[in-house]
Amino acid sequence: MLCYAAAGVELQFCAMQREDSSVVSDVARALILSNEFDRLCVIHIALLAYSIITQQRHQLPKQVRPLGLEVKRPRGCNIQYFHRYLLKRVELAEDPLLAPIAQQMEAIYAAAAACEYIIGGTSVRTTHEGVYSVELSPVATPMSGPPQSEQELAAAIRCVLLALQCLHSHDWGHGDLRWHNVVAETNCKYRVIDLESAVPLGSKPIAQVSSSDDNDSATTPNKHPAVMPRAWGPNAEALDDGVFTARSDLYMVGKMIEEASMNGPAAALAAKLVDKQLILDEALRDEWVVLAGSPLRQVANC
Repeated sequence: MLCYAAAGVELQFCAMQREDSSVVSDVARALILSNEFDRLCVIHIALLAYSIITQQRHQLPKQVRPLGLEVKRPRGCNIQYFHRYLLKRVELAEDPLLAPIAQQMEAIYAAAAACEYIIGGTSVRTTHEGVYSVELSPVATPMSGPPQSEQELAAAIRCVLLALQCLHSHDWGHGDLRWHNVVAETNCKYRVIDLESAVPLGSKPIAQVSSSDDNDSATTPNKHPAVMPRAWGPNAEALDDGVFTARSDLYMVGKMIEEASMNGPAAALAAKLVDKQLILDEALRDEWVVLAGSPLRQVANC
């Protein structure tokens, strides 16, 4: 990564190694800005850097955030961006979804560590003051909605289903599947994030009325008094007689597909998932999903 250091009239261009950002190498001699020739050298290097960036722009993230940036989220959540990871901190008193499972989050992230379709979480801890924190990696591009092309949509849904396969094998549901909780590494590689919304499979929702995040809350009917993400549906349709099951997660996956407003195989799969007609293995064997995972399709998209 190209960088520079400046002091007074002296300017030094450097390069940080991707593998170890503590290793910095000079890419040119120190330039003296009071010298006309050196000022021209600065302009020349800047134009070269811009040329490289424009040639590689398709590989760069769509959203650029300065290192150290802190973003406040609802429910007492704070995200801080670093070079290789994100630091997520949550005030447990403000997050009734996370508070009951905070002590289990280290085990949840450990169980998910082998899955390349789930965000990695390390240094999980909860302080005596009730602040939960975790370091998340890799840093990828957040999704604000479904991918534009059907090929990329199928690839994303396949990745989400494979992430669920891992979580469900450890008796956990994700609990809040929506596009805002997916990040893109490439056009065919996606990861599920926000495991802090995880729900034990076979459990009943927390008996407490509260709002959810990202202006994404829903008021539940008296029949289902619960802390409930909107992704569960206005009347908790994701639940099975008040119980969160594997099909509850699949219901949310179906709703994610519906957001893309696709026809044909995509719409057919979405309808089956929303109607809870399929189990996870059947969804992964769906022809539309299988094709997304074929080597030729992946090479074409990535």
